[in-house]
Amino acid sequence: MTIGVFDSGVGGLTVLAALREAMPSADLLYLGDTARVPYGSRSAETVARYASDCGRWLVQRGCDQLVIACNTASAYGAKSVRELAGERSVHGVVRAGALTAKDCGGTQGVAVLATRGTVASQAYAEALNELLPGTPVRQVACPLLAPMIEEGWYDHSATHAAIKTYLSELDGFSYDRLILGCTHYPLIHDQLQRAVGDQVVVIDSSEAIAGAMLANPPQSGSGRTDIAFSDDPELSMHVTERIFGHPIHSVTRMTWDR
Repeated sequence: MTIGVFDSGVGGLTVLAALREAMPSADLLYLGDTARVPYGSRSAETVARYASDCGRWLVQRGCDQLVIACNTASAYGAKSVRELAGERSVHGVVRAGALTAKDCGGTQGVAVLATRGTVASQAYAEALNELLPGTPVRQVACPLLAPMIEEGWYDHSATHAAIKTYLSELDGFSYDRLILGCTHYPLIHDQLQRAVGDQVVVIDSSEAIAGAMLANPPQSGSGRTDIAFSDDPELSMHVTERIFGHPIHSVTRMTWDR
């Protein structure tokens, strides 16, 4: 069984790494749509089309399960991906993150940091309202964080300034759980945790989806990892190696099948 994972760029490699750690023998195929990153500033229709392109490419390469690692694609493209996937399981990070917020307890509200597209979709608000009815939810759009992380600016002064600015939008809101609603954000988990304090549980969407998939893990595999990018792979390799941290069997530049 091969698990196919796609994201708008390199951020979904946090999900790939979590899957590899949770399921060492699984065969993994990752597609990073680096030629069209970011998805968070695109229209719902465009994101749904991009998600369908990525899902179809993975299906055509024999993937038995699909993981939508991009939160914006999970919000806008999950339906179209499920339609083309047929009987294959399709997992999205939004519900996994919301379930973790429920499971970890808490007596205050839930805050969500995400892209503009994910916030506008209200996907997290709807999932949290279903799972935690009556719990206050506040979402903050953080359009600068993903591009900074794509550049490798994990501990950059500009990133620290952006974090401070975005978190200021939560002033006056009582929360004890913070969902990282973009797969790029776990790469600055430590900076965010320091900024909000130890009294807030910071929920990593990559760990959430890996935990959810452990309920039905692959029974066998070779432990192979293959990665493809829609733009020049060399442009992403330094970040890829830093994020993934496991052996990679092949890295290629993909072309869309039409």
